[in-house]
Amino acid sequence: MAERARRREIIKLYNQGLTQAQIAEKLGVSVKTVSRDWRKLHGYIERLKWAQQKKITALLDESLNQVPKVMRFQLLGALLTADERTKTHAFKALLAGDIAALRLMLLRARDE
Repeated sequence: MAERARRREIIKLYNQGLTQAQIAEKLGVSVKTVSRDWRKLHGYIERLKWAQQKKITALLDESLNQVPKVMRFQLLGALLTADERTKTHAFKALLAGDIAALRLMLLRARDE
């Protein structure tokens, strides 16, 4: 089995709840091979998550700079206490540069 295909299969089987020993048996490789592949996959996945998080943070910082200064602290304060749905809508509006939607969210938060 090619290395990439085996690693994909390892992820799939791991997500199904199989142990490394069960995965090794199913794939016909040693537990040591599964363990090594898992360590490599885990490191790769963590690096991808880190890179993605950096991109998201940079994008949010850039978007937040478009919000008028007088609104920034109000917006951040409102987001701290908002429910997940409101946060999702606020972040979408923030990324889209929709200042009017953010103002409306702040007005609703103030009225509640």
